[in-house]
Amino acid sequence: MDNIVIGNEQVKEAYQILQEYKQGKQTIDERATENQEWWRLRHCGYDNGTNEAAAKDEKPVSAWLFNSIINKHADIMDNFPKPNILPREANDEEEAQMLSKIVPVIFEQNDYEAVYSQKGYDLNIEGGCATSVLWDSSKNNGMGDIAIKNADVHNLFWEPGKTDIQDSANFFAVKLQDADSLKSQFPEMAERISAYDSGT
Repeated sequence: MDNIVIGNEQVKEAYQILQEYKQGKQTIDERATENQEWWRLRHCGYDNGTNEAAAKDEKPVSAWLFNSIINKHADIMDNFPKPNILPREANDEEEAQMLSKIVPVIFEQNDYEAVYSQKGYDLNIEGGCATSVLWDSSKNNGMGDIAIKNADVHNLFWEPGKTDIQDSANFFAVKLQDADSLKSQFPEMAERISAYDSGT
């Protein structure tokens, strides 16, 4: 198999696809942000001045939503999953028993209970959640190991119209990175790295 070389053209093409995905996902991001504002009792700005309270410049707040989400989250934590790997066929019995011992250790090393807890909040507040399960080559003094982390839905982009991201032609997971940190990692690109300017 030939090595795939990523050059300027490939980067430009990927960036163009990312922009298209961002545009297609804008409604989802706005809804997730609005849901967060409601959770923080900052929802008055989303009524667009159409109700009577807004017209009187009143700012109604209630702990109803907070209490509902806290109670739902408690139910989710009461059902914290316990790995129980079952064999698909008789020959898989030994492997299934082995995995039933390994997976709980992986969960423990990644503090999966905290990950699961955050997933519960994201699901109830934003309407969805995402978890990344990746290989982290920096773990265990460079030997590497599995890493399980929550992913912010605002930083994930997939093909518009796809309900399953596995069906997306491309998938992007992005994050803000400190400009100075990037320059130290990629000194040959230092002159082309600049701090993000939001325009505000």
